[in-house]
Amino acid sequence: MTAKFGPAGNSDSFRAMGYRKTEQVPEYIRRMGLDAYEYQCGRGVRISLEAAQQLGQLAAQQGVTLSLHAPYYISLSGIEEQKRLASIDYILQSARAADAMGAQRVVVHSGSCAKISRQQALQLAADTLQRALRQMDEEGLGHIHLCPETMGKLNQLGGANGIGLLDIVENRLVGMKSRGVYETPGGAILYKAHDVLETITLDKESMHFKAQLAQKMGELVYNGQWFTPLREAISAFTDDLQKTVTGDVKLKLYKGNMINAGVTSPYTLYDEQTASFGEDEDYNQADANGFINLFGLPIAERAKLAKNWPAQD
Repeated sequence: MTAKFGPAGNSDSFRAMGYRKTEQVPEYIRRMGLDAYEYQCGRGVRISLEAAQQLGQLAAQQGVTLSLHAPYYISLSGIEEQKRLASIDYILQSARAADAMGAQRVVVHSGSCAKISRQQALQLAADTLQRALRQMDEEGLGHIHLCPETMGKLNQLGGANGIGLLDIVENRLVGMKSRGVYETPGGAILYKAHDVLETITLDKESMHFKAQLAQKMGELVYNGQWFTPLREAISAFTDDLQKTVTGDVKLKLYKGNMINAGVTSPYTLYDEQTASFGEDEDYNQADANGFINLFGLPIAERAKLAKNWPAQD
């Protein structure tokens, strides 16, 4: 996993440092020691394709990664069909502008549930997104990733159910103890969902080794050692390992608990038939006898030899 940092839109410091024009943004980002910028189209996609291309070229020269925020008018779960069609058009406009500037991600607000149930809103939003994605594919924009904003809603739902509360005594870098009280509902939910997804997409040895590296990764980040060769190496390992970690996860939130309610993935390693304790055609269960004898041989050999060992106090 790699992380890039930068602002969404122009902050007060942009003008305070003497900048005025959009094409000056990449230079400003680099001067601030950052490497990402989210172009804002909150009130509509008003940037021309020529201006978007120029911004993309300048950003590439400065090593700045661009993304784009789609208009706030989007309502994926709107009750009226016309509103959903307009939302698809806003998404397409945003994708075209993002493509022109070399951005690969378009951030989209999902909108509210209005007067319908969450389940109905989810179904409408999923349908709207699928239609938008199909039209993007038809226009050759399938490489643009749509990124629905979910953290606000996850924080709201998680906070209402007591998710993500942490009251701990931790060890500071210099070794002294310090009490910390944290609340990260949205982050806790996303972490849990990702953890559940890994249970069916990562093999045993990869999961165990990843858990060992996670401890070291946490220490590096906590101690402010992000820009180090070791952190970059661990991130490279994680990037490669996560290539098949994708799918759908359902969680139920209840009184501080996050309960797995279902997980699927096109890269799943779980096969119910093979994993069954009953008879099947995948393998001969009688083969387990030989495996048990061989696997337990070192233990049995030690016990046999120990009978002749000198007595120990």
